[in-house]
Amino acid sequence: NFLFHPKRYNLLHFVFWNLQELIYFANYDNTTIAHILKIFIEAVMKAGGERCLNMVDKDGTRLLHIASKQSLILKTGEYVSTLIEWGAHIDAVDYLGQTAAHPKYCLRNSPTYSYFLSLGPSPLFCYAARTIVREHLPYQTLGLPNHIVSFVKLHDPQFACKEKELIYFSVEINNNLNNL
Repeated sequence: NFLFHPKRYNLLHFVFWNLQELIYFANYDNTTIAHILKIFIEAVMKAGGERCLNMVDKDGTRLLHIASKQSLILKTGEYVSTLIEWGAHIDAVDYLGQTAAHPKYCLRNSPTYSYFLSLGPSPLFCYAARTIVREHLPYQTLGLPNHIVSFVKLHDPQFACKEKELIYFSVEINNNLNNL
């Protein structure tokens, strides 16, 4: 199974969690590794991998959070911007309710944090989603359209803890990658 690991890590999560080992064994400088990651992300996205951008891993951590934290190793956020350009939601929260710009993942003097700041304040609909979560409104049972429920779930730390909607589409991705 190419894209998903049985312990609920998709391929992109696996790459970012094991970034230090990849750097050590590849023996490339940080700039080269960051560029390779960017190309790798783009290849997976072109093959249909957008659906895994905002998924949580088995630990309730989203890909953008992992990439933000790992950008401290490479001292560049080039691939973080690539994830956002492809659709990773910057205000999506982990199991603790923290975004990728939280100090747990991103130091305030890092290039990644500067990039996050350059994106400007959160859109109003993100504030609305966080308010729905904070006020414990039953958004999943109100008959809201699926795209709105999915969007609010990105802002709900309880959903990051209980994600049960991991999509297995590795055969499709494998076929698409082979055709690139």
